[in-house]
Amino acid sequence: MTLHAVHRWTIGTKLAATFVAVICAVALLISVSMITHERRALDAELRQRGVNLAQNLARLSVDLVLQDDLWRLYTVARDIVQAPGATVPAAQDRIVLYAMVVTPRGELLAHSDPARFSVGEPLPPDSLTGAALGATDVLIQPVVTQTDALIYDIAVPVVLDRQRLATARVGITTRYLEATLARVKREVLLIVSVLAAVGLGLGLAVSRRITRPLAQLSTSVETLSRGQLDRPILVDTVEKDEVGRLADAFNQMARNLRDSVAAMRATQQYLENLLEHANDFIYTVDAGGVLTYVNRKFRELGYEKHDLVGRPLGTLLVDPTRGAWGGEPKAIEVDVRDRAGGIRVWVLTTSLLREPEGRQTGTLGIAKDITERKEMEQRLRDSEKLASVGALAGAMAHEIRNPLGSIVTAVNLLATGPGPADAERQALLKVVQEESRRLSRILGDFLELGRSRPPFLAPHDLDGVVDEVLAALALTERARGKTIRKVLTLRTGRVLVDADQLKQVLWNVALNALEALGDAPGEVVVSTAREDGQVRIVVTDTGPGIARDRLPRVFEPFRTTKRDGMGLGLAIARRIVESHRGHIRVESEPGRGTSVTITVPTDGRS
Repeated sequence: MTLHAVHRWTIGTKLAATFVAVICAVALLISVSMITHERRALDAELRQRGVNLAQNLARLSVDLVLQDDLWRLYTVARDIVQAPGATVPAAQDRIVLYAMVVTPRGELLAHSDPARFSVGEPLPPDSLTGAALGATDVLIQPVVTQTDALIYDIAVPVVLDRQRLATARVGITTRYLEATLARVKREVLLIVSVLAAVGLGLGLAVSRRITRPLAQLSTSVETLSRGQLDRPILVDTVEKDEVGRLADAFNQMARNLRDSVAAMRATQQYLENLLEHANDFIYTVDAGGVLTYVNRKFRELGYEKHDLVGRPLGTLLVDPTRGAWGGEPKAIEVDVRDRAGGIRVWVLTTSLLREPEGRQTGTLGIAKDITERKEMEQRLRDSEKLASVGALAGAMAHEIRNPLGSIVTAVNLLATGPGPADAERQALLKVVQEESRRLSRILGDFLELGRSRPPFLAPHDLDGVVDEVLAALALTERARGKTIRKVLTLRTGRVLVDADQLKQVLWNVALNALEALGDAPGEVVVSTAREDGQVRIVVTDTGPGIARDRLPRVFEPFRTTKRDGMGLGLAIARRIVESHRGHIRVESEPGRGTSVTITVPTDGRS
């Protein structure tokens, strides 16, 4: 009988078979337990009987071995085999097959069957021949004969004053044990057969009572499985036992299922309309990145649903290695090819799809097409660049025009008209020299602002660098009548910086602080400190401060209130500090001075 045929049995047949199987299984378990217990008990009894016989043979053999009375030794061995306790009257089979006495060297002294074994003959070597037995040891060796019969060969030492004189051996057959077990098995089989018949009758009786409502329930379930939920599905029952309550619960479940399916279909239709008419590209992929759903929005790329479902998402991406279908939820920009070969830019947001138990089944992606926005942003950036270049050119032209005009006027006065007096000539030449130096400085600062040389990092004593800058600054005209105070605390450590570039930053910032004091006395304080892998340089002045509306624009080029300044100092300082992966910050309040904080990492890394 095949498993498929069993599956097609009726519930009554299965119940009857179940009763029979359960009863038989219980009976078999009990039977196996009984047979096992009986076997162990019989085996233990048989072994103990053999040990008793071997010990009795050893006890009777002591004097005979000492007297070398081999005839009486033979009669004792023969009596052990033929003793009433060594036979089973019911089976008329001997339990003791043989009895013998052998020397410690394995030579035969006496045997119950002298016709087969001669006195003095060495026995074939086995595990008991010549075994080292203690005074109280008992060795039991199971032996399988040529006829596949099992015997227990039991050896007991013949001892006098704790000295072994010989070994008494007795062979016990297990035929009686096997015969007894066979009888028990036949009885158990009979009991199991009776119980199986009783189980079959009980199963059929019980199955008749519940088959009818269950058959009706089965028909109703088949109707449900075909999706026919519109018409009432009821199971009629009279009795209100477990089957009746099951039928009532099924009827209620069918009504609830019909209502739930209707609500689910409405929700499904609503979600499909929502996804299909969304303004975003919506798709799902499985764990391997293969598309399993795309909405109608993909038609804008020239694709129909059947063109994409089943294809890897990577075939749409310009860079398939972006991994836009796995990992944790994220939002990225990706380039997508449309069907005509054009490139579109998406902002893609992905999130993982998981089963209730947490296993990842795929990824949901929602994308917006930002191609036009990106193009507009690029045009805006280009316009801003042109505006910045125009503003920079205008500021540069303004800065150059004044000194260049002074130079042209002085040169014209020197080149035309009557020769000026020496004093006037010297004054005009001084104007040309000063304005030429001013032009050179303007051009130098302008070039420094545009230069992008990376810093050459090397370990330097930062306090020593600050000391050098402040010492040179104290010799300038601006430092006259001013106090420059230092609070330097980094003498014990070196910092990876470009010393020349950092000197320029400190010079520009400290010079701005001195110039902010004007002609009035004042103080500039420069301090250093180390904190969390960074060093901090703070330059503070007691000047008039910076107006709040001007503070956010202090780093813009050509933003200055000084009469002869160009507004490039702080712009250059910020570029250098940022190239060191550091930060520069300006804090100021009108009437309370200004503080500039420069922070750079100690190891040259941010």
